[in-house]
Amino acid sequence: WTRRDTGLDFHMETQHIAAIIIQVQYAFSTTTLVEHGRQMTVLGIWAVLSVLWAWLQKSDRWAVAARIGTILTDTSLLTTALALSTDHQGTLLVFYPLLIVVSGFSLREYQVWLTTAASLFGYTVLLIVRDTLRIPWHFPPLVMITFAATGISIAWQVNRIRRFGRTLQ
Repeated sequence: WTRRDTGLDFHMETQHIAAIIIQVQYAFSTTTLVEHGRQMTVLGIWAVLSVLWAWLQKSDRWAVAARIGTILTDTSLLTTALALSTDHQGTLLVFYPLLIVVSGFSLREYQVWLTTAASLFGYTVLLIVRDTLRIPWHFPPLVMITFAATGISIAWQVNRIRRFGRTLQ
């Protein structure tokens, strides 16, 4: 299964790691069972939608829409999980750059740019919703610069790989 659908495998593994992080935070913090349940529900919805998008990507007719849907689903549900978190440091923030890096595996430059833009937008929404992530004041700009630099670097690499591939043909 993982050899045939590495994109879906990535999504499932990412969601498992996020679930472990959320579970550990629940065990060692003051998070209530209701808050924990909301976060795990978001991860469950993310898993179901990942399977749906992976299935739609197999169709030539729906492949592009499914790729875009996957990117928007990933970033919006990650933002939702972070908004529901009581962790004032936003431990799951590391998943935004991870999504950007993995979007380059498809060797489609537009996916890298769209994932970068969606991650920056999601983080901006998160800063509005959770003011604790704005402390200290220099943290949000550094995070956003990191997201942008990751996107630029991955898009550049994808571009280089594609040009190299065309040169070899």
